[in-house]
Amino acid sequence: MVHSLARAIDDLSRELGLRIATPEYEILVVLMTADSMTAEELAEASTLSRSGFFHAIDRLKHGQFVTCEPDENDRRRKVYRLAPKTAAMLLDNVRRFDEKHAKIPELALRGEPEAAQGAGSSDGPAGQEAMDGGHQSERPERLPNLTCEYQILLFLYLRPGADNGTIARAIACSATRFHTAIVHLISRGLVVREEDTEDKRRRRYHVTERVRRAIRTSHEKVKAWVDSLEREVDRRKESAA
Repeated sequence: MVHSLARAIDDLSRELGLRIATPEYEILVVLMTADSMTAEELAEASTLSRSGFFHAIDRLKHGQFVTCEPDENDRRRKVYRLAPKTAAMLLDNVRRFDEKHAKIPELALRGEPEAAQGAGSSDGPAGQEAMDGGHQSERPERLPNLTCEYQILLFLYLRPGADNGTIARAIACSATRFHTAIVHLISRGLVVREEDTEDKRRRRYHVTERVRRAIRTSHEKVKAWVDSLEREVDRRKESAA
């Protein structure tokens, strides 16, 4: 059975016991599996409170990630859909994850739909620069898609043994949030801290084998899902020819 992106995220979240995606990103991946959904349907699929859900959906509308239109069957009711380029942007971010070359996947979505195809992976600080044809956007509106905790785990999965400064520069969260998150991950037994063999003042971090297995399994599920989507696209092209 091929897992959807939403299912893969939910499975990984349960395995690690922490939230993987931001509330806004969770809403987007749910919409990827449906042509349209009402606010009530989306709220039911969300882990947010009702007020938190509507705050998140308003932010998505403001960033033009989703559209809100009257339901064709009931004009009194509104339905939500992914904006035309949002699904392509989501898939592109997933495809750009290249473990072989230890690239860090894009940790934030672009706010400007017309620049979506420019969003990609970066080895620099995630969420710091909005790329558009190699130039920084004048108004970079970005929406983080991974929580601070999971950004740390994912970075250490790709770059085991990194120190505090290296991790902090690579992820998209404040210094205070980073410190709180890494302490929490250590207390949960998801990250281990060791002294640097050459510099006793420096600490290096690793994810546990349990985390490595969970992330590896999740990536396999996501890859299988993307492959299935691409096969379906090819099948439709052949049928239309």
